[in-house]
Amino acid sequence: MKTDIHPLRRWLFEHQETLAAFGSRSGIAQSYLSEIINRKKRPALDTIDKITRATNSAITANHFQVTPPEPGAPE
Repeated sequence: MKTDIHPLRRWLFEHQETLAAFGSRSGIAQSYLSEIINRKKRPALDTIDKITRATNSAITANHFQVTPPEPGAPE
């Protein structure tokens, strides 16, 4: 079970910005952002680019990389 906070959620909290405001400012649908933050969807490269620009490069493609689990490690 993944318990860490998504970097974009942390950024929004630290900058006191709502998902709706960020979505409007970045041009990304609020529902899609919610799915990204809740790890239900992985963003496309153009979406990552929009997020990177909207966060002044605080959130980059590296934040969305998925590392496969070690063999035999619990998920």
